[in-house]
Amino acid sequence: MFKKISIQNFRGIKDLTIDDFGKVNLLVGKNNSCKTSVLEALYISLGPNNPLLFHVANSLRGLTSIKVTGGASPNKQLLDGMENSLKVIFYNLNFENNISIETNFKDSKEKREIIIKPIISTDPRADFTQTSLSISTEVKKYWKGLDFIFSRSGLDKKNKNKKIQFESQALLEINTSPSNSQVIDQQLVQLRAKLSDKYIKILEDNKLKEINGRIINHNFSNDSFSSSELEGAFNTIKQKKKKIELIKVLQKIEPKIQDIDFTDSFIVDIGLDEMIRLETLGQGTIKLFYLACILMADEQNIVNGVLFIDEIENGLHYTAQNIVWEFLFDIAKEKNIQIFATTHSEDCELAFIEEAKKRENKDDEKLRDIKLFRLEKEQNDKIKIRNYNFKSLSAWSEEPWEIR
Repeated sequence: MFKKISIQNFRGIKDLTIDDFGKVNLLVGKNNSCKTSVLEALYISLGPNNPLLFHVANSLRGLTSIKVTGGASPNKQLLDGMENSLKVIFYNLNFENNISIETNFKDSKEKREIIIKPIISTDPRADFTQTSLSISTEVKKYWKGLDFIFSRSGLDKKNKNKKIQFESQALLEINTSPSNSQVIDQQLVQLRAKLSDKYIKILEDNKLKEINGRIINHNFSNDSFSSSELEGAFNTIKQKKKKIELIKVLQKIEPKIQDIDFTDSFIVDIGLDEMIRLETLGQGTIKLFYLACILMADEQNIVNGVLFIDEIENGLHYTAQNIVWEFLFDIAKEKNIQIFATTHSEDCELAFIEEAKKRENKDDEKLRDIKLFRLEKEQNDKIKIRNYNFKSLSAWSEEPWEIR
């Protein structure tokens, strides 16, 4: 489990350290207090063999592709879009200061450090020889991608200071369909991972153990609800004969649910003459169904791993938030998952605290390994952290005070 993270020059974070994470962690604060950026930094730290994890994080912000339409200078549009898609992960867009992310872990002495810096080319045609696109020679420099320098220490019991260091890259590639480079109807920029031979050898020798992880998009909507991913997750649950378990989770919000199935949409039996669409039961039921399906079906990327949920309150009525937190607390214990979630909703904070309070008299210490972190952005982009553990949260429920 993550214990500590230190971040420099990443998105809106100039310099930030958060220590003493718990099993279940809620990051709260106003908009633009960098809660999501902390989640993304932790997520990137999960897989040092995958330099494209930042691209997954970018997808949550809608920054995964660049579309350029024909115009006066489509080449400049393309190159500017390429640069901006990478530049946004640097603090104040200043890519001269490298990004640094350091993490420590509770259950080991391992320390990870990631340095991210841009790869800038002075040759506008470099690495784009497979496309017919004509790039203007007026452009003196452009971004080829990002360079990731990873180091891991504390893995060798005999030599704790021994460090494994390697380098990987996320390289930009252009996919173009038009044969005429002067008219660009659609232009997409994608990223390709380039791993170092050194790290591939380390993986083959099975010397490193990776951490499973899953990040869930906060932009939850009926579009994601009807996605093929969710349909596939539901089919996996049925194959594993866990549908009854799924129904029991949904009954926490709607006790009338007796069965659920999928035809051209998800339908439920609530004791009427015919089954009805699940959407008619409201966003709270849909959100819980989404979370339960994804977590129950994707066990290989969840068990003994880390789950990230950004803006967890989205799509949830305040009356359903306690139920979602109860589900997450239980699955964290059952599947040995460390959870990080963010919110700027006071109702979500209260639901989190109330569910934490219910674990006060239970003997299992793991049930009480709960933390709330408030992030407050001050002048000069300094971020102040307030850390609340289970004891202080329990005291709050006895005599409420403002968690500020």
